[in-house]
Amino acid sequence: AKRVPRSVIGFLTALAIVDDLGGIVVIALFYSTSIQWTALGAGLAVLMVMALFSWKNVHHPLPYVLGGVLTWYAFYQAGIHPTVAGVLTGFLIPAGTENTQHSHPLHLWEHKLSPWSAFLIMPIFALGNAGISMTSESFASLASPIGLGIIAGLFLGKPLGIFTTVFLMVKLGIAKKPEGAKWMHYLGASILAGIGFTMSIFVDTLSFGDQTPEVMARLRDMGKVAVLMGSLCAGILGSVLINIIHGIESRKAVKA
Repeated sequence: AKRVPRSVIGFLTALAIVDDLGGIVVIALFYSTSIQWTALGAGLAVLMVMALFSWKNVHHPLPYVLGGVLTWYAFYQAGIHPTVAGVLTGFLIPAGTENTQHSHPLHLWEHKLSPWSAFLIMPIFALGNAGISMTSESFASLASPIGLGIIAGLFLGKPLGIFTTVFLMVKLGIAKKPEGAKWMHYLGASILAGIGFTMSIFVDTLSFGDQTPEVMARLRDMGKVAVLMGSLCAGILGSVLINIIHGIESRKAVKA
């Protein structure tokens, strides 16, 4: 963070959030079972009630907690992955404006829930989903089409897609590159965005459901190893590139 402009830090932070939301959309579209429309309608009705509370600027947590639980259950019964209910509930919590956000529920609850998320929920998720057999067979499977595809997706596909999109948006005048930020900074940030854990592991655990239990477990382990290896490659290359850029800029500043 000390080696790049603050605008690049903000870009990568926002990108990580949107990336997770994109992963949830993928889960909703491709990993949901056949939809039960009655249950889905009930969930949407609860969301509409929560939206009304939010529009009326109700700050009491009960409508949102109760509504979130009911929406989660309705979506689960509808065959839609219930993580979607969590995201939609979050969107409906009053956020306030730039000047009033510190007194509104979204800001306050976020800070209260952060320790629980970081020190309880995330470790439980990691222990429950990231168990990997570190055997020679697991690493040998990295050369399989599935292993290579996942690594390439994280290490090559995501950086290429992110950097190309940013470059085109700036060149087309849709967005403006912040002062002091160079294209190499965004290339380094795009490579770092290839680090995947929560959503990548989550999608992996939902995949390969049409296989026998033994084959499914082997393929999922293969996918988890590939996610970690792709993330490791992206983290190393992104960090090295950012440090090289910082070193070049530091030497130019000393000479100037």
